[in-house]
Amino acid sequence: MRRRNKEINIFSMSALDLFASAMGVFILIAVVALPYYLKTDQSLMQQSRELQQENEELRSSLESLNEQLLACRNNVKNQKTSLANLQKELAQTKNQQEKCEEQQKQVFIAVVMQWPEAMVDIDLHVFSPNGDEYFFNRHNRTGSDYPGSSARLSRDTTRGPGVEVWEIPVALPGVYKIYYDYYAQNGGQQRANITGMVYTNKGSHPLPDISLLPRQNELVANIKITQDGGVTVE
Repeated sequence: MRRRNKEINIFSMSALDLFASAMGVFILIAVVALPYYLKTDQSLMQQSRELQQENEELRSSLESLNEQLLACRNNVKNQKTSLANLQKELAQTKNQQEKCEEQQKQVFIAVVMQWPEAMVDIDLHVFSPNGDEYFFNRHNRTGSDYPGSSARLSRDTTRGPGVEVWEIPVALPGVYKIYYDYYAQNGGQQRANITGMVYTNKGSHPLPDISLLPRQNELVANIKITQDGGVTVE
């Protein structure tokens, strides 16, 4: 019989041992490292869940911020609208105030003259700041004597006892001169005693009592109207 080659058998056993040892080492390393891989996977999963939760929270926060931004925009829009309305109301109030101030500057004047003597004719004369003279012959009741002027001698008495009235709805600034004139006796008394009043929207002012003879006239008072609507009677 032929003998077996022992060298070949020895080589084959050594390779098997080597592979077996390598496999054993690999299995040992895998067994040792497995908990760490599992731990790492669990950690990654936990981190993933935490990131998802943070993402949801961020998304919720973003939606809340968007709602707040929209509310702020609406609030700003409403405030702008309110501001525009307030500015409009302020402008209207200012306009009304200016109109009121202008109206306060406007002065209405009425001059009333009267006398008790019968038959006699006393005339009231008023000179405006621009030189217009209002009296029985130029009373301006129709607006033809002084076109554009609203002043007029609204009442004229030719035989006493009588009353005469001159009035102007809006007086121009300046000086208005008031005269009394004993125009005609008409068989009445020689002397006439005349009284008068100035009425304005700022108050009333008595005129001095005057005694006149026929054909006599006298300056009774000056009515001064200022630019701001002030009234003085001198």
